[in-house]
Amino acid sequence: MKITLPFGNFFLIALAVAMAFSCSVKAQSDNFDDGDDTANPTWTHYDPIGDSTGVPNGSWTFPGSNTYRLQASADLVGIGPGRIASTLTNVYSDFYTTVEVVDWDDTLDQAFGILARLENVGLGTTTGYVFTYQELDHLVSISRITNEAANNLPGTSTSITLYKTNAYRFVFTGQGTNFQGRVYQLPDTDNAIVIVPGSDSTYTSGIGGLLVYDNSGGGSATADATYDNYFAAETEPPPFIVSIHNIANNGVAASTIGVRFDRTVTLPSATNHLNYVVNAGKVNVADVQLRPDGRSVEVVTSAPVGEFFSVCATNVQGEGSNSSPTIATGYTSEYASSTVGTAGDPASPGQVYTSFWDTFDVTAGGTDIGGTDDHFQFIHQAVLGDFDMRVLVKRLDFANDFSKAGLMARETLSANSAMVQTFFTPVSGANQIDDTVRSDAGSTATEFALLPLAPSDPLRWLRLTRSNDVFTAYYGMNGEDWVVSGSTTQAFTNMLHVGMAVTSHSDLDTTTATFSDFLVGGGRPGDEIAPSLSISHTGTNVVVTWPVTPRSYAVQVSTNLHEWGLFINPIQLVRLNGVSAFQTTIPLSFFGKQLFLRPERVDKLIPDIASIMVDTGIILSPGSGLTATTTGTTLCSGTVISGTAFAQTNSYVIFSNPTSPTASIDTLQSSSTVNTLLQVRNFSTFLTSCNDDISATVRTSKNGLPGATAAYTRYSFIAAAKSGSTPTTSIKVWLNY
Repeated sequence: MKITLPFGNFFLIALAVAMAFSCSVKAQSDNFDDGDDTANPTWTHYDPIGDSTGVPNGSWTFPGSNTYRLQASADLVGIGPGRIASTLTNVYSDFYTTVEVVDWDDTLDQAFGILARLENVGLGTTTGYVFTYQELDHLVSISRITNEAANNLPGTSTSITLYKTNAYRFVFTGQGTNFQGRVYQLPDTDNAIVIVPGSDSTYTSGIGGLLVYDNSGGGSATADATYDNYFAAETEPPPFIVSIHNIANNGVAASTIGVRFDRTVTLPSATNHLNYVVNAGKVNVADVQLRPDGRSVEVVTSAPVGEFFSVCATNVQGEGSNSSPTIATGYTSEYASSTVGTAGDPASPGQVYTSFWDTFDVTAGGTDIGGTDDHFQFIHQAVLGDFDMRVLVKRLDFANDFSKAGLMARETLSANSAMVQTFFTPVSGANQIDDTVRSDAGSTATEFALLPLAPSDPLRWLRLTRSNDVFTAYYGMNGEDWVVSGSTTQAFTNMLHVGMAVTSHSDLDTTTATFSDFLVGGGRPGDEIAPSLSISHTGTNVVVTWPVTPRSYAVQVSTNLHEWGLFINPIQLVRLNGVSAFQTTIPLSFFGKQLFLRPERVDKLIPDIASIMVDTGIILSPGSGLTATTTGTTLCSGTVISGTAFAQTNSYVIFSNPTSPTASIDTLQSSSTVNTLLQVRNFSTFLTSCNDDISATVRTSKNGLPGATAAYTRYSFIAAAKSGSTPTTSIKVWLNY
């Protein structure tokens, strides 16, 4: 099918539709980062006992100046259990409300949660509904409130134990007479640990908020819970695309794209190929398949999509049955996928799905890795000399007791290559970590470490390093703390292919392994090639051109040779004398008396390709455009992991058009398990904006540019890993024009 649209205007139309939707849903949100509840938004304190006695019967405070703690005192006057709440003003009939519970006193017999459809709020008069967790009873339930008395809706009381060492997201929804409460253990917002449905027709509309109350029955106890990232709207926000990615398989350019949405998408809209446009309609969509996680799809195209590509999704609905146009830019993975083996083994090429740079689902056959030759699927890149790679193995399906998934380094892609590896076998199989090595091509692989695991042990982090000729394998539970499983000394070649390996150990069956947070540190062939800039004068502009090199480079500018900043401007991909090159245009009026230019290494440079709706983007990572800035532990009023704060290599970035609707700085490309805090500051006015990428709506991860009024505005930024996230070295910052 061919879709013809006026694509020159389509993105602006999509944005307008999205903005109209966001205005119509009357959304209210608060991340409490201002340490205040008196404005933006304004919360109303509900204290029926205190209002009656004239003495406050609780407190509303802001631990860390970025969370919201409600503490109810005991009832000392005999007018019901200790209880307080905070409410907002928007009135909802249908509603979708989320909040994160980040702390509570687990020694108290108390309940806490989300209020909805409240009316007649006051002592002995409040009506509405509440979704709560009841500590000590270890129950979640939906209750109807009548004159302040709460009674569980039939069938909604469900046993579950929450632990205060974890953080949880509570979700409470109401559509007509149907209600649902859900709890997620963060950071997993895909799989609810409990879902409670209910039905009632008593109350049809009202305001919402947060509650704590003494559940002891005697009225002499207290209640205490701390919340973060509150969000409420009429319906669940529509899905939007978080990331798109693909990978070439066995040297063939990809004709599939992995698309990941910020929330669950629903059938049939998620797999209707008419709801997706790839490369502005230049490539036809043949099929769409929903992935097991419920929030990702695989878009199959009729032809390869190229190194850079875009996906626009329209009419793709979430659980709130609403949709809004959403578009994203992506690029083909810099890793390669290869089926390694001999003729007929594996019986068919392995398949790889990826929608994000560090996450891969690998389906593979092959009789084994070991003996004198190997048969498996390999996701890899070449490195020179020492390296350090790690990955989280999240899934390994059973095909055989000795199905394998892990990390490998090998000299060549031949089946009998010298190699070293550390891998898992499935929990339902041998359930062990095994380290093996083949010292020379064609020799028999030998085991240098074997670690049996407990029957119920989950899959873990794996790590493999090289230091000169010493290869060391590790495992761990959190991506930070490591235990050596084995070590071997091998005189391998300087260049090795390193990456993730999967085999089913059965030529009749395949296995699927899921990897996330894959990261390789080390030199790569081509690192030494830096481009030279060439300058030409065309009319009132200066044109800057530099050749495409194995590693990405962008342009830095300076007026004094001391302060340098990345220049964020449309960058074209052109062909000059048969050679691919990048090119950008700078008006002469920008130069003033003098301007100095130099190339700067970045993680990835995405050119502006208007014909396929791809916008210029520059991705920075530690060592490629980012440097460590501080060992401090706070950022944007939040707590971060010491030593994880990064900023642009020099003093600023400069946007040639900071008021563009797509101009932004975000951290959505950071590693899968990194929750980030990002501070963006106007270099001239010192206006600052912050965001937290685990807030109730992930849209806040994309930071606008504060004080964006004039062209060529300079900004500085700092990004850091929020406490509790791992790993700590995979922060990536995307600068979008």
